[in-house]
This record gives sequence, structure tokens and C-alpha cells, in this order.
Amino acid sequence: MEASSGAHHWARLCRQHGHTVKLMAPKFVTPYRMSGKRGKNAAADAAAICEAVPRPDG
Repeated sequence: MEASSGAHHWARLCRQHGHTVKLMAPKFVTPYRMSGKRGKNAAADAAAICEAVPRPDG
């Protein structure tokens, strides 16, 4: 989950329902986001997070 102002709240709720939650800083997600006018939407963000999560920090 991309960390944002409400992410900690949602992470707690997801954990209460048995999910494993990892928060990651937006600066690690941005390089994987598609560019252009289709670049910023929920589907593109989800795909970028899925690609960025298994990679090492840095």
C-alpha cells in the first residue's frame, strides 16, 4: 500500500481482517508509474506498487 495520510488507518483495518500489509513511501512507487496522461489513476498506481514492492529499497 502506498503510504499516505490515511494509509495507516486502512492498514490497521486490513490487519484486523487478517491481511498482511506493507506500507511503502511514494518515492519508491513513482519510478514505476506509467508516464503520460494515462499515468495517474488507481489501476496504474496498483500496478506500480505491485512492481515496486519486491524490489530492494534505494
